[in-house]
Amino acid sequence: MEVSNCPELLQIRFLGTMESLESLIVKFFKSLGGLYGLSNLKKLKHLELYSCPVLRVIEGLEELELLRWLDFSACPSLKVLTNLSNSKIPNECRIYVTACKKLPYCFGDRYGDYREEILDWRRRGLNQEGAARFLERGQPLIVQMLEKLEVPHALRDYRKTFTGWKWTGYPSLETLYFHSCLNLRKCDSSVGKMKLLTRLDIIRWTNVVELPDSIKNLKQLKVMRMGFSPIRRLPASIEMLEKLEELYAEHCEQLGRISN
Repeated sequence: MEVSNCPELLQIRFLGTMESLESLIVKFFKSLGGLYGLSNLKKLKHLELYSCPVLRVIEGLEELELLRWLDFSACPSLKVLTNLSNSKIPNECRIYVTACKKLPYCFGDRYGDYREEILDWRRRGLNQEGAARFLERGQPLIVQMLEKLEVPHALRDYRKTFTGWKWTGYPSLETLYFHSCLNLRKCDSSVGKMKLLTRLDIIRWTNVVELPDSIKNLKQLKVMRMGFSPIRRLPASIEMLEKLEELYAEHCEQLGRISN
């Protein structure tokens, strides 16, 4: 079922069980403030909300046990998706959260992974809106508390200005992602100081052509991804990464060698 372009509608309520409804698409509702009774849609598998600028309440989403696809786009007033602690949404459900300023960005990840990431933010004293604000602005004081830092593909304004970062102040980081940071020209040698790092993602670093020798100090590193980047070589010291299990270099057309 698709409903769209009802500019004066303030609420949508599902008062009774709708056994046959498997797909619900709601888009272009400039006045819609609440979506209620989703728990009555027992067989819903696909939910998409698009361009609902004042939507603040979604009731019953966490009860959808058969959901396989969840997509929120351009809903800037939405602060909370579900009751994460008690959610029945399957971990395998694919979730997309884009252009929602008060929610952390997500593009096609598993709901279970997204849920655990937000719960981890909560344990560190941030709500979903706080997590989203950090990812948008990259506040370094918050980074010092983190085990995971991501500068995702969707944050266009921020990634265009990101040119580099020294890593001496982030000893607790375990996961580091940089996707499409187009002006990042150098991976600083201080990256070797992140002793707990287990995953390094350097996808589409369009101006970084090599990694520093200090990468050999990442003794806990298990996964490294550098696809679609112009990296020309990896240091010979990569052989010292005894715990490295996965190395992805897809579409690295300038990569001449991996080690001596």
